[in-house]
Amino acid sequence: MDNNKIKIAIGHSLGGRIALLSNADIKIGLSPALVNDYLNSNNLIIYGKRDVPDIIQEINILYTPARVLYIKYSRISIMKHFPDFMKNPKNKIDPAQQNTPDIEGYYCEAADGSQMAFWECHSDRTSKKHAHDFDEYTICVSGEYIACFEDREVVLKPGDELYVPKGTVQWGRCKADTRTISAFGGKRISRSMF
Repeated sequence: MDNNKIKIAIGHSLGGRIALLSNADIKIGLSPALVNDYLNSNNLIIYGKRDVPDIIQEINILYTPARVLYIKYSRISIMKHFPDFMKNPKNKIDPAQQNTPDIEGYYCEAADGSQMAFWECHSDRTSKKHAHDFDEYTICVSGEYIACFEDREVVLKPGDELYVPKGTVQWGRCKADTRTISAFGGKRISRSMF
C-alpha cells in the first residue's frame, strides 16, 4: 500500500454508523444514528446534508489548514432533552396553562411580549381543542407531533414546521419522546408560581 494514500470511509444513515466504526483515516457519517462512542477527532459527522455539492463542501473542510469546522462537527452530541439552560425552573410553564396534560414546558418572552415555548412530551398525549388570539409557529425537534384541525391533520416529524394563523381551532397528538418549539405572536403563558 502507498503510504501517501489516505483511507476514507463515508456513509449515510446505517452506512454512516459503519463508516464511523471503520479503521479508515478519515471517517464521515452523513446523518448517522449516533451514540457518543463515535465522537472523536477522527470522525466528521454531517447532519441535514444530502445534496452532493453540500457534502463535498463539508468534506473539503477536512483539507483546510485550520480545520476549525472539522473540530466543531466532531464534537456534536446527541440531544434527547433540551439543555438545562433552556429548562430553568423559573421559566417552567404551570401545568394548568398547558393544553396537553403531563408534558414538560418552558418558555421565554421577548421585549414585544411574543413568546417561545419548549415542549417535551414524555408519553403519548392528546391536547384539548383551543385557539389563540395570535399566530403560532411550531417546529418539531424530535419524535412526532400530529397537528389536528377541523378539516385535516398534519404530521410533523423532526425538522417539519407549521404555521397556524390566529383564531384557528386546533389540537394535537404527540408521541412519547417528542420535543417541539413553538413561537407565539402574543402572550400565551402567564408567569405564575406553582
